[in-house]
Amino acid sequence: MMIDPGETLRFKRSLARTLLLLSLSIPFVGLGYVLTTGVFDAPGSEGDGRILGIVCMAFFGGLGLFGAIRLLLKPDQAIQIGPEGIRDTRISADWLPWAHITGISTWRSRGSSFIILDLDETFETTLNQSALYKTYRLANALVGAQGHCLNPMAFGVSFRDLQSVVLAYAEAHGAPAVE
Repeated sequence: MMIDPGETLRFKRSLARTLLLLSLSIPFVGLGYVLTTGVFDAPGSEGDGRILGIVCMAFFGGLGLFGAIRLLLKPDQAIQIGPEGIRDTRISADWLPWAHITGISTWRSRGSSFIILDLDETFETTLNQSALYKTYRLANALVGAQGHCLNPMAFGVSFRDLQSVVLAYAEAHGAPAVE
């Protein structure tokens, strides 16, 4: 991949990848339904499987519904990388300027790779983040991902390409993270 750090690159959400990810909730909703029928209940358990089935259906059905709504409301979502910095509307509608990115690292968990961005604390307090993103960030921190996570899973770019672009732009634009 040829990189020109003077241009702004835009990696759009891949409809096919997004639909594939959303479809992964369907078998779990089905499993939850089967659990609610009591087929797997042990004799005398008095419906413990039903509770688990309802929780499974609610959780995975909710995830699938939430993802579908996000896809319908923001079909053109993209990760942008340019001379100004990085802009991922999942994190914030604002740009994350290179001058305020103090660390760039990689974190891997269960087969997924993430680019972790550490931001200057004073800048981070002024960053406009949604309540939903703050919840994701807390959940990520609980499993060990400290910082702002970039994951291109449903986007039209591989992790390796996104990582090389981020590092090349950070170096070209003097981000403190690469000094």
